[in-house]
Amino acid sequence: CKSSSVIDNTFDKIIAPSNFIKTEWQKSSKIKRYYILKNSINFKNFDKHIDAEKKESLKEKLGFKKENFIIGYFGRIIPEKGVKEIVKAYLKLNNDNIKLLLVGSYNFKTTETSDYNTELEKTVLQSKGNIVITGFVDNDVLYNYINIMDICVFASLCEEAAQLTLLEEKKKKKSIICTKSGGNVEYADENAVIFINKEEDLINSLYKNMQNLYNNSNLRSKLSQEAYKQSLNYTQENYYNEFI
Repeated sequence: CKSSSVIDNTFDKIIAPSNFIKTEWQKSSKIKRYYILKNSINFKNFDKHIDAEKKESLKEKLGFKKENFIIGYFGRIIPEKGVKEIVKAYLKLNNDNIKLLLVGSYNFKTTETSDYNTELEKTVLQSKGNIVITGFVDNDVLYNYINIMDICVFASLCEEAAQLTLLEEKKKKKSIICTKSGGNVEYADENAVIFINKEEDLINSLYKNMQNLYNNSNLRSKLSQEAYKQSLNYTQENYYNEFI
């Protein structure tokens, strides 16, 4: 992110969602006054749950079995989000009881695609049903898919300002693996999220942590409970109160 003379001459103060963004902005701006206002989410969208019967029905619709362990990702299917790296790490698990669910599309509701997506789709076909890409899913029904995920993985290769999906998964009491990307590390600590370095053997690091969480239900429980606890700081009410 970069400032410009127009911005510098128009505004006296900048509101940033993370210290990371503040620091990056200061490199190109003459503005001296900054305020950190962390993102929030609408809890109503992520307080929804589905019962065991609906979970089983959705799994069946996706081609999964009731007992399958689901690793999930949701967001845009683009190179910057490290989706290909997640897929490569998943394939190293070589365990038919573990499935990979990718919820999202290249460009939101549009039918646009890319060479990146085409290549991923070929890998999906070769996985014989172990990997599923849903395509675009509206926020109103997204909670259904999140509810069947056992763990979530976010592997952004870019520097995130502050990833909303990280907050959303914390609210849903999910165990999370996430790259140390930009402002993300300011929204959770290592008691709630497994943070990994995106510059150091990322695929192998993703694979090892996926395997560890699959084998360790106690760790999954500990992470998810702490993630939920920390998510309570990011309500819209808190956001409003901080803003005023």
